[in-house]
Amino acid sequence: MTKYFSAAIIAMTLMAGCSGNTDSDDIKPGTINVDEVLASGGDVKASMLGKKISYIPLETTDSALIANSWTACVTDNIFIISNSEKVSFGGDTPSAAMAFDLCSGKFLNTIGRSGEGPGEYSYPVPVVSSDGSRLLFSSSNRKGWETYTPSGKYLGKVLPEIDVDGFSLVASTDSTITLVKRDFSGTRTKQLYTYSLTGALLDSLPLLKDYPCEPYVLSFNGQVTVRTFDSVLGTPGNSIIEVTADGKSTVFPDCSYWLVGPDLHFNESFCDTVYTVTSEGASPLLTFDMGTHSHPIEQLNAEPFSADNYIVTDLIEGRSKVLFGLSHGWLGDANHKEYIGIYDRESGTTVISPAGEGVTDDLSGFMPLKPILITPSGAFVSVVTADKILEWIDNNPDADIPAPLRNLTDDSNPVLVVIE
Repeated sequence: MTKYFSAAIIAMTLMAGCSGNTDSDDIKPGTINVDEVLASGGDVKASMLGKKISYIPLETTDSALIANSWTACVTDNIFIISNSEKVSFGGDTPSAAMAFDLCSGKFLNTIGRSGEGPGEYSYPVPVVSSDGSRLLFSSSNRKGWETYTPSGKYLGKVLPEIDVDGFSLVASTDSTITLVKRDFSGTRTKQLYTYSLTGALLDSLPLLKDYPCEPYVLSFNGQVTVRTFDSVLGTPGNSIIEVTADGKSTVFPDCSYWLVGPDLHFNESFCDTVYTVTSEGASPLLTFDMGTHSHPIEQLNAEPFSADNYIVTDLIEGRSKVLFGLSHGWLGDANHKEYIGIYDRESGTTVISPAGEGVTDDLSGFMPLKPILITPSGAFVSVVTADKILEWIDNNPDADIPAPLRNLTDDSNPVLVVIE
């Protein structure tokens, strides 16, 4: 790796310090022995993720109506959500990202809009720059990224020569953008590229070079069946797709990238390892020891999942806590079992319990939760629909209802639940 890619990581470090995340100590590698933890039992509780829980109803207005299908991201100050299906925002305009204040739930503004015109984007969920000042959306013509501030100011298009279908934007600073390209020809190699905002290629770095895997089948003959499964936690954009053709099933893994402070981490779908990016490439950071229940990623699509395999379906990582979803058996098997786990890096302990309705709220005594997002500073965020909350209240008439929830109606926007 040359000095340019290193400089981009250093810039992320400096910005993380400015945003209040001053803990720059290296995260030590760890291992979770899944069989051992499951055998020890335990109950996954909100107090294992934080000391305080807040219920924050998102403001409901004619200009900001959240549909049943949506996807979202979060900064330390703003919650950004976009409807996955077309709805009205004060009129029959295309879907747009909506910004809400994370502390109060107040609707702030829309951010651009989806469409085919100049400055419009094809997918209304952005990648947020490391300092939270810029939001980058895939351009409507699939070339480059449209850039906005959280307040909705348009800043222009960056990297207009890059095909967004061939690359994923994984990180950005105030001067650089880092993309990744995946090789589908039979290796797990991922190539990172760092560009300046003006489009100059500064550096590149291979990750998992020459790691073998089964080549993907991208075309099918005869009758084709497609099944989609939700992950255990239901994290945004984390649906699992299985295609069956000619008696053979194929699953299509993705790779998720995120920042923990200044560090770029990633995890491949169906892989038992979380990696951190170093100057030498990818280094294992957190390993799930599946024992005899392992399904090595090298065998993905070469050998089908069995009812005895453990599969990590979700992973939400902070500097000190890691929340994860786990399936015992393939998600398409009606008899598979689902679990939620929390790994505490400071104590080195892990608790895994049946997923059920989610993490027990032992902080306020209200309903169980399934966090799906984490802020840069490490607060875990759940998004709960009003009708789900009202149904739980009806089924638990003696529960003490948090004050912010006492005026909810069926038509209210969802509620954020923040554990910090």
